[in-house]
Amino acid sequence: MVAIDEDRAIVRFLVPGPDHEKQWWIALMRRDGSLAWVQSLSGQLAANEGVTGIEIIQDAVSVMTATFVGDDPELELHGFALADGARRFEIAHGQGFAQGVANDGGRRFDLRVHYPASLGVRPTAELVATSSTKELWRASIPISPAPGPDPTLVDDSLAVRVESKDDDHASWWVFERSSGKVRGKLQARVQSCSDGTRWFVRSDDGLLSVDPKTVATRDAVPAALQAADLVGTWMLDDCAVIPGAVVVLASRGYRKAMVAFDLETFAPLGHVELGAVYVGSNGFDPMPARMHAKAAFPVMTHDGGREIMVIDPVAGQLLERWGANDHGAIGYAFMDWSGGYLASTTHTLAVVDTRSGSLAGLATVPEGVFPGSQQLVGSTLWLPPTAPLRLGARAPRLIDLSAAASEDLRGAVLFDVHPIAPSPVRGRAQCPDPTAPLTGPGTGSDGTLGPVAQSRLPTWDLDILHEAARMHACAPGLAPSLLLAWYVMEDDRPLRNDYALVLVEDTSHGPPTFTIVQASRHANNREWNVGTSPHSNREVVRSFDHRPTRREIDAFLAQSDWHFDHDWGRVLAGNVLDAEWRAATGQSPWRSFPKGIERPD
Repeated sequence: MVAIDEDRAIVRFLVPGPDHEKQWWIALMRRDGSLAWVQSLSGQLAANEGVTGIEIIQDAVSVMTATFVGDDPELELHGFALADGARRFEIAHGQGFAQGVANDGGRRFDLRVHYPASLGVRPTAELVATSSTKELWRASIPISPAPGPDPTLVDDSLAVRVESKDDDHASWWVFERSSGKVRGKLQARVQSCSDGTRWFVRSDDGLLSVDPKTVATRDAVPAALQAADLVGTWMLDDCAVIPGAVVVLASRGYRKAMVAFDLETFAPLGHVELGAVYVGSNGFDPMPARMHAKAAFPVMTHDGGREIMVIDPVAGQLLERWGANDHGAIGYAFMDWSGGYLASTTHTLAVVDTRSGSLAGLATVPEGVFPGSQQLVGSTLWLPPTAPLRLGARAPRLIDLSAAASEDLRGAVLFDVHPIAPSPVRGRAQCPDPTAPLTGPGTGSDGTLGPVAQSRLPTWDLDILHEAARMHACAPGLAPSLLLAWYVMEDDRPLRNDYALVLVEDTSHGPPTFTIVQASRHANNREWNVGTSPHSNREVVRSFDHRPTRREIDAFLAQSDWHFDHDWGRVLAGNVLDAEWRAATGQSPWRSFPKGIERPD
């Protein structure tokens, strides 16, 4: 279902069965359920992640279909008049897959990617612009586009990011929207944000402001952030534009923060610490291109739970935080509209008001109803008719998102979610399950690996290591933490990993608890993980009610797969820290790395 306005929507329908791809239909449905016209189509609807295949362009609707010829799909764009359904055009786009689409109201821009069956032949891509009546232009791109919500519309330009040898980098191609002429190229990372006028891309050095006409750049926000009341150095991960500011998602270890900068001067305005969470449902590009001044977004905690946070980044306030109840859940449908945000839970649709920042239930919906962004036009949300689907006889359900709901409906969301005290996590960190798969550790590569220094201490950011160890030890942020030993191992690929053995002492809740944490990471990552999984019996986090003895430490090291010598790779550097080991165990170190690697204190 694709909404046109408050009175009309395009619906696609089919009869399930073995031949449903041979014939299916699109129709214009009125708000009373009657159909103005019906047209038949065949093949598959060429849909992809973020691509529905159906777009409204001025007074027409265009539909992309795919029909397999051998192993390759053939894409074809069909145009119909909104007034009477008359066929306007059929445009062959060629072989490949619909990778992305953008719509500026007057033109549709489709990104087609062809993956040749022949080995050694690189994928190619093409950008095709069409109006409500005809094809306007085509532009070839000799490199496969990178995943993401492309193309990006900014001013009178169109930007497409294409793949790089490094998964975290991209080459941005910028086209003139009216002609398809290439305006320039830009090497950067894959994350970007835009409000349609201003455009920012993330680079190795920070956030760049890009002129869409000339593709000239200027520095906006450095990659390493330091702000008042933000302890330590935080690294820039992504961005979004809000009225008057650009907001960056920053990370320090597992902790995240949103930091706002003035849109013109890039002076810091305010920030909100979010705690140890992952933002968005897409770790590749977690933030939307733009948000409201009071921003709402989904987050994931380390135990896999989903939450909704509402913040005012300029004022530096965490306004509200909502978590799922045992019998409910926060859905994946999360969309913005002119008055705020629309969120789905197990049994309701809820809205976050941009003026108050509060979340309230708006309507109850059957389980399994997942509205999409194209069902929303203005403040009206279109939902399909309920079963049995007698098309033309049963009316769709229209919900006015700006209307005041009854108190019963406003409170219905509390059956699925509950409010969490809206305060940043600064003291005791959330306690992840060390055997649970973690989403997002290592986000943000530090770039090319260089030589490893053979020194007493590693050249890592030890504050981030200790923060990660405290979190896995379920200890408060100021708990004493000692690095006992470390090493770096590399094989012939080359794959290089960092390993650390840390003891955390927690005296915040009665008698002290001593926790050994074995942390690891890929050497070009910032964040630390614990090297285990639900399929492993290894225990890499173990707590004691006393300082661990020699026997207990040896038993922990043996079962946790810690190495003091070459194993799957070569130990490039490593050391047992004598003073820290004695402080932790009361004894001098009885384990060490081979001669030439171990460094004397």
